[in-house]
Order: sequence, then structure tokens, then C-alpha cells
Amino acid sequence: MIDSRRSPYTVLTEKNSNLMALGHIINHPTPSNPPNARSAMFNFTQGMELGPLKRYIPNSYARPRNLTLMGSLWDRDVIEMHSMVLIATRDICNEEIFYDYRLATSHYPQWYHPVKDTAFITTEDQEEANKD
Repeated sequence: MIDSRRSPYTVLTEKNSNLMALGHIINHPTPSNPPNARSAMFNFTQGMELGPLKRYIPNSYARPRNLTLMGSLWDRDVIEMHSMVLIATRDICNEEIFYDYRLATSHYPQWYHPVKDTAFITTEDQEEANKD
């Protein structure tokens, strides 16, 4: 957990304060700095009974939700909001956090460098690499 109370990048006001919303300052890795964080899907559900903590959910809907499409027969609880969390892949202390943006385009921005990450290599790619 990142304590952002001392972060120069955190914007805190009386009305809108979220000490855990720091994803906007996490950069894509450089060729010399591998990623040290990964993403995981996280759903905020009605069953969590967040009460006053609900204001810390970092997303909101622009329009009212279509409740007929919200749940499925397989959901155990009603999902209030889909989100994601970043999880450190190792201990991180006093260093920058890097997350692979995994851009899916043929025209990368100049600053972007694809990351070779074996966790995302398909079986076909692995077989091709083993031939070399």
C-alpha cells in the first residue's frame, strides 16, 4: 500500500480526497527499468458494504447504469463498479513504479518500448522462440 500523504503528485481537497488513487503517476518502463507492478481486475460489489469508504472508489458512471445488463446468473453479488488494482511484483521502496502499458497498436509513441514479458507470451510464440 502506498501512503501518498507526502506525495507531491497527490491532489487532496476537502471534498475529493483519495489517498489511494495514484495510478496517474505510474509510468511505462524504460528499456533499462523493467516493470515492477502488474494489474489485476477488481470489482467493487454491493456486498462489500463500504459505507463512508465508498467515496474512495476511483471511478464513476457518466450516465445511469442499465441495471438489466449489470449482473449475470453467475455473479454472486451485484457489481457496483469494475476497476483494477496494481500489485507490486517485488518489494518497492523509495523508487519509481513502472507498469507495462501493453499498447496494442502498430504506431507506438516515441517514448514507448514494448516489454518482453514471458507471462504474456503465447504458446506459439514460446515454440517459435525455442526453435532459435
